Amino acid sequence: MKLAIDNNDYASFDSLFADGRKGSISEMEFKELKGITTAGAGYKSYELLTFENGEMLLVKLRLTPPHENNKIEIEDVIIVPDDMKELFND
Repeated sequence: MKLAIDNNDYASFDSLFADGRKGSISEMEFKELKGITTAGAGYKSYELLTFENGEMLLVKLRLTPPHENNKIEIEDVIIVPDDMKELFND
């Protein structure tokens, strides 16, 4: 995704989206992304657990390097506050 933004390649960027979500970011919005990215970037992975009772946990993950068996390790678990849950609802 970052490479497509860095190369100003909207078609490649849009092709990364799931079917039914392609075009969900307009070309104008894409150009705005170009304005906020920098050469250096950090990458983190998160997993959202949503329970039947409406509660949510945001799990911060880390993929270990190949010499450490490519394990996925949990770095943090955050209870999603009620006022933030709308951000994650689709």
